[in-house]
Amino acid sequence: DKKLGFVYSVDFDDLPAVARQSQSQRFAFWKTTRRLQQGSLVCVSWSVPGGDPVLMFASVAVRDEKELASDEHRPRVGLVCNVSPQNVMELVTGLLDPAVSARAVILQTCDSFFSYKPVLEALQAKSETSRLMEKYLAGDTHQGTELPAYMEETSTMDFSELLDPAKTAGVDCSCVQRVLMRNEVEREEAWDFLRMHSMLDPAQLNGVVAALTQEVALIQGPPGTGKSYVGVKIVTTLVKNSIERQPEGFPGLRPVNRLNQAMRRMFVGGSSSNEDSDNSDG
Repeated sequence: DKKLGFVYSVDFDDLPAVARQSQSQRFAFWKTTRRLQQGSLVCVSWSVPGGDPVLMFASVAVRDEKELASDEHRPRVGLVCNVSPQNVMELVTGLLDPAVSARAVILQTCDSFFSYKPVLEALQAKSETSRLMEKYLAGDTHQGTELPAYMEETSTMDFSELLDPAKTAGVDCSCVQRVLMRNEVEREEAWDFLRMHSMLDPAQLNGVVAALTQEVALIQGPPGTGKSYVGVKIVTTLVKNSIERQPEGFPGLRPVNRLNQAMRRMFVGGSSSNEDSDNSDG
């Protein structure tokens, strides 16, 4: 395939739930099920006599309900592997033996591989000595997360951007204006004040605090929960502190997202309203 590269056609036994159904019923099943959706990550496993089990990871590149429900052959999908064709052929040579292929298993691990495929590819491209956040991604000896590297011993931050004007009229807000970030007492005092006087709900505030005080932060939620809005507050808080502290400042911001719409919401429209209408997991 000119776009996908080498696509490997894989047949497999009908699922027990639909094996005895008519072609139209099987077609309806494959039309509505989330099994083997295009882009899904799968693992094909088999064993060669006298050898170790083989695991081959691939993603579903070609999925046609007619091919999955056909009466002329077993269900069929097209898989793409992120390894060289030569290496794939070395792996699948054992499958040419009918006795081996009869015992092979296809395991679907998720149905949205595309969302984190670029991250995995970037990690693969890193050298052994420069893996990004390796202490958080591998091994089980590291506990918790640390403050960002740009937070020095004397670094302070102003969190006024997160305050709700309606809740702070006539209130002394100094405890959130110059917070010594490496002083746990000052940080906790600021968080307590923000919980009472912020424009964010508790979950959103937790996300902002995590992003501003940790090297790594994961913020997730279904559409409409305010992820883009939280992103705006994180960015505006960092930018405000950077502008007010020139030339010391903070490092540059580098947003990364495969969906332009999500980036547009964060940097153009997101700051005007807390009504986050995002429909993505960006």
